[in-house]
Amino acid sequence: MLFAKKCLTSYIEICIVEGQVLNMPCPNSECYSETPEDLIKQLVSDEIFQKYLFFKTIEELSKNPCLRWCPKPDCKGFDIGNLDKKQLTCNVCEHNYCYYCVKAWHPKKKCKASSDIEMDKWARNHGLKYCPNCRSRVQKTHGSDHIICVRCKYDWCWLCGDEYTESHFKSCEALKAMKKDVSYFIVFRNLFSLILLVFFPLAFAVYKVHRNTGIGYRLRNALNKVWLSYIIAVLLGIISLPLYYALGPIVLSIWISVKFKEKCCKNYDSKSDKDGNVAAAGVIAGIICIALVLAGAIIALIIVHIIGIGQLIYKIFICLRRCRDPYYLRPKFKYTYL
Repeated sequence: MLFAKKCLTSYIEICIVEGQVLNMPCPNSECYSETPEDLIKQLVSDEIFQKYLFFKTIEELSKNPCLRWCPKPDCKGFDIGNLDKKQLTCNVCEHNYCYYCVKAWHPKKKCKASSDIEMDKWARNHGLKYCPNCRSRVQKTHGSDHIICVRCKYDWCWLCGDEYTESHFKSCEALKAMKKDVSYFIVFRNLFSLILLVFFPLAFAVYKVHRNTGIGYRLRNALNKVWLSYIIAVLLGIISLPLYYALGPIVLSIWISVKFKEKCCKNYDSKSDKDGNVAAAGVIAGIICIALVLAGAIIALIIVHIIGIGQLIYKIFICLRRCRDPYYLRPKFKYTYL
């Protein structure tokens, strides 16, 4: 549909004056596309366009629930805070103020917004984040990192907070940061890999509760207490340890023997040979394979242990770096509790 230049310019100017800059739809009610910024720049004056850019910046920043504007009159500065960064510094006038009550910084006084602090502590401990669109709190216990907000139906990525698309995870900044900054769980898993092999059933049960999948998910739902789920998982792991030690090598040997027998039987024509020789060869092959598997596992675990030491050193470096920059290797402005 064609519009007169004067009408379209008036429509855009009215939208800018009313602060409707993040969502400026096409005047045609049947069209769902938004007015492109290049067209806005061509139609309006430089003064109106600068006002558009200013309002757009304000609206984009205001969407972040962790942002606090500077409380000083006529100052347009701001800072981003969280539980670990309660003292904010204005990026324009360098005024120090409190993240929660937005008053002048009060290091020794109790904050008037102490209830908000307790709520944020609870939210962080339970893995809550903000919906980037409507800013309502969202909790994810398990499932995909593709989130659809139940309130506003907005599609977004749980990891970085950006809008979700089919190819999003190929360019997700949070995934890139996670590859550089692996979790403590992975670091200690690599560091104590040999111990994990010895106590595999115990480690497996705790891992399932930690990831909230399989038996861990069922335990959490049945007990309704995370700490109790970990205790039950540990007890189940300890109970199954004797079976793991006793039956593990036997089961592995039998499995190798059966596979060896199935493969070798195709090459035998004589049933008598097949009954005796193949069974004996299968047992011998199973014993040899167990020895090779154990030797390979020990070598692999030593290598993994060395990798774990390197990862631990790097994690210490990241912690020290975050003393200066809390957002180091973390997505900025992504509506989460750090």
